[in-house]
Amino acid sequence: MEVSCLDSRADPYAVLGLQRLECIAFRNVSGRISPVLRDIAALDTFFHLNQIVILHHNNCGATHFTLDVQMDDIRAKCPDASEEELETVARLSPVRPDDDTALRADLKTLSECSFLRKDLLANVMGLYLDVKTGLVREVRL
Repeated sequence: MEVSCLDSRADPYAVLGLQRLECIAFRNVSGRISPVLRDIAALDTFFHLNQIVILHHNNCGATHFTLDVQMDDIRAKCPDASEEELETVARLSPVRPDDDTALRADLKTLSECSFLRKDLLANVMGLYLDVKTGLVREVRL
């Protein structure tokens, strides 16, 4: 199973050379792991997953603004949002620097996840794509 950004330049099937039915792919803003953890647990129940690959890339849209900008925008558009809701948005924000820092954080999040099988967590791979060159490098904790 694979987690990656919605950006068309980071299409996991193309980047990893996979056919459509070879891999379950979750795509979200910035390719972050936290929003899909419970889905991974559910899928593991159904399919007994054997690997998790997280694919991040440079020049991601989520690197072009800050958490403060995102939160100010939400406050302006949704003045009735509670502080608790805003804290949840901030905690799960896809905003990240334009390097592999967030990928390392996601790898750490997975390594500390108590509700996924240890043998599945032992088979996690972090990959970082340079969208300009097409080169992919492995990132480890």
